[in-house]
Order: sequence, then C-alpha cells, then structure tokens
Amino acid sequence: MLAIVTLAFAGAAFAQNSSTVTGVHATSRVIAPITITKCADLNFGNVLAASTAGTVTISNNIGSPYDGAATQTYSNPNMKPGNQTGAWSNACFTVGGECGFSYNESHPSTLTVTNGASCVGPGCVNTMTVTLSSIDVTGGTQWVGTDDGDLPGDTADCAEGETNRFHIGGTLSVGPTNGTATQNVGTYSGTWAETISY
Repeated sequence: MLAIVTLAFAGAAFAQNSSTVTGVHATSRVIAPITITKCADLNFGNVLAASTAGTVTISNNIGSPYDGAATQTYSNPNMKPGNQTGAWSNACFTVGGECGFSYNESHPSTLTVTNGASCVGPGCVNTMTVTLSSIDVTGGTQWVGTDDGDLPGDTADCAEGETNRFHIGGTLSVGPTNGTATQNVGTYSGTWAETISY
C-alpha cells in the first residue's frame, strides 16, 4: 500500500532577501609623469700629462644633498697644472613629476672618453676610463619635489613648489706619458644615459 505524504511550506520561506546600495564610486588619480633635465655636465677640468699614471676625482657633492659644492682631487700632484685646473663640476640633474613620490635612478658604472685629435707616436693612447660615483643621497631614496632630496613627501616643500635635484661625480683614470705609453694631448669626451623611474 503506497502512502503519500504532502508537505506544505509557507511561500515566504522561498522569497529572496536582498539589499541594495547606490552611488558606489570608481576613482583614480592621474599623476604627473616623471621628468629629468641635465643642469650640468661632469667636467674633470685640466690634467697635465705626467710620467706616472694617476686619477682625477670630482665628488658627487658635499654638505647639503641639494646645494653642496663639488671638490676636485688629483691623486698624482704632477698631473695638476698649478692653479690652472680649469672649469670643473659634477653632473647635475633636475627631477620633475608628482610631488612626494619616490623614484629610482640608474646609470652605468663606467664609460670611456675619447680624444678627437689624431694619435701619433709609439704607444699613443687616445682613450681614458671614467668610473662614475653614486648619486648624492644619504637616505637611500629620492623624492620628487623635496629640496633636500632624501626626505619623504615633505608637504611644505610640495606647497612651495620646490625642485629636486641630484649630482654624480666620478674618477678619471689618466695613463702615463713615458717611453711605453703616451696619453695623447687634447680634449676627451664621452656620454652616458641617465635614467629615473617611479
């Protein structure tokens, strides 16, 4: 004998329970692209050809990370032409972008500078190597729009429209002028690419 049981449920038990909120916003902030401008080249000044090899070093900066002055040092005093050391400077770069944002910097460790004059004589050398320094930042991070460079997001600097800049020095290796090698007289030059990014 088949028994049939019919179960009845209240219709309300199957009704969908929902809630709606309106006015949900989608937002984004568009920031200024980062930019870099060269404000000075790296210039080692005048070097006197000497019988012993040596170096000339330009510091990346001294004093404030923003406005310190570079120093020029000759490892071999015979390479220094008295007080006629010429115009010398470290490389200077100005950074623009979104104020208070940090950025990364990169550059090669070395480059070769070449003399445009013809090389004559035995052992004549027409190139020199430059070893580039790190940038002059003490805190490890650079920040856009802060005049002291290594302090994060200084709102006062941002409000004042401060400009961030950094400097790079380097060491020029100068060969000897003797019976086996001659560092050719003339103007040496070379270039490198400086890169920054958020």
